[in-house]
Amino acid sequence: MKSIINYICEKLNKINSKTADFEEFTDEELRKDYKEVWGATTKKEKQEIGDKYGCTDIKIRSIQIAILDILREHRNNKKEFTNNDVFDFIDYEIPEKQYEQYLDKETTNFVEYLFGFYEKKVNKLRCVQKYGINSTFNSYNSSIADRHLITIYRKIKKYLNK
Repeated sequence: MKSIINYICEKLNKINSKTADFEEFTDEELRKDYKEVWGATTKKEKQEIGDKYGCTDIKIRSIQIAILDILREHRNNKKEFTNNDVFDFIDYEIPEKQYEQYLDKETTNFVEYLFGFYEKKVNKLRCVQKYGINSTFNSYNSSIADRHLITIYRKIKKYLNK
């Protein structure tokens, strides 16, 4: 029978050995598994994907967050980005109050790309085209989604100006 200390050490070694192998996963494979775990219904399916990425918790969201963290590590090593990188960031489902904390974990190049992405989206909004970005919007001029998009745009702009 193993002592509790040996058992914990073995588990930690397994997790550490798996974290070193995260470089071998491609972004496409990670995104595929992110979507696949969303549809996982049995404990076995979730555990297989969780074990692959070193996640001991078999909750769907915990596994997805582990996958998004690996995608963030890949993103931090990139110089050029795509819209898929932005969608990976958006998949964190960040509350507006915590947006700056998540931006701190990203590279400046990615935050600038994210700003450009949101800038294009905001400039296409009808309420922005009609009243300008600095006007105050009421419920008749914009939808909740439009106001959220503008709020995130302003938060990123404020973060870059710091």
